[in-house]
Amino acid sequence: MATIDLGKIKLVWRGTYAGGTAYTVDDVVQHTDSGITSSFICTTNSTGNAPSTGGSVHGSWAYLAKGSGDATLTTQGDVLYYGGSGLARLAAGTSGYFLKTQGGSANPVWAEVTAKFVKAQKFNYTSRLSIGTGSSDIALWTWGNFNKQSATSKLYYHGYCPGRRTENDHSFVKFTATPSSGSAETDNHNLSHGAHTAVSQMHLNLDGQFDTAFATGNVSLSMVLSSDGIANRGHSSGMIWNTNNSDDGRLPSTSSGSWLVIYEIED
Repeated sequence: MATIDLGKIKLVWRGTYAGGTAYTVDDVVQHTDSGITSSFICTTNSTGNAPSTGGSVHGSWAYLAKGSGDATLTTQGDVLYYGGSGLARLAAGTSGYFLKTQGGSANPVWAEVTAKFVKAQKFNYTSRLSIGTGSSDIALWTWGNFNKQSATSKLYYHGYCPGRRTENDHSFVKFTATPSSGSAETDNHNLSHGAHTAVSQMHLNLDGQFDTAFATGNVSLSMVLSSDGIANRGHSSGMIWNTNNSDDGRLPSTSSGSWLVIYEIED
């Protein structure tokens, strides 16, 4: 009876590839090339021919299972990408940065997030404040500190200050920003007051921008009342900031007070 040679009827695992071993068709080996470990199947009897070199597969072999290249990644947060000739590692970037593509002909990079709007913060001042007469500056109140994030941004502001008046004069509110380092900047806001004995509601809108790009860190925000040396800028019972129902029964017992919003924006 004739004998028929069926050859191998299943794949034969030969372990890690060895250069001095003779391999035959359907032998399967493990081989590491350029840091990537893959499995190869022998397609032509071969001795001394590594399955792959520099990513190129030898003619006697074919991929059975190609490695993913995870050996390229070494540290938590690493990102894997194709660098033109093989897989490459992009180390974890600075916290808060984003992954930026540079198009099809360049590798990705980590980049800082930049935006026109940086942050905003609201301040309130609710204490009732009565202003008397005189010609020198009178400190009204300090809003607080705004912690500036960028050395190139500018501070914009919007606010509202309510009150009552019975005087006949013009005054200025000097709204001042004082950084922890560097020079202060002051914006003037005009108040036009009513005649004596005429009680009326008063309000001041604070709207504008400081032109100085203050250094990063705390910027103190304060207000001063001034008439630039002209007397009778305040009345003994007339100018009141943050009024309550003791000034007008239609108002609440506790004043909602003045408010201010500071916006940090990159010009």
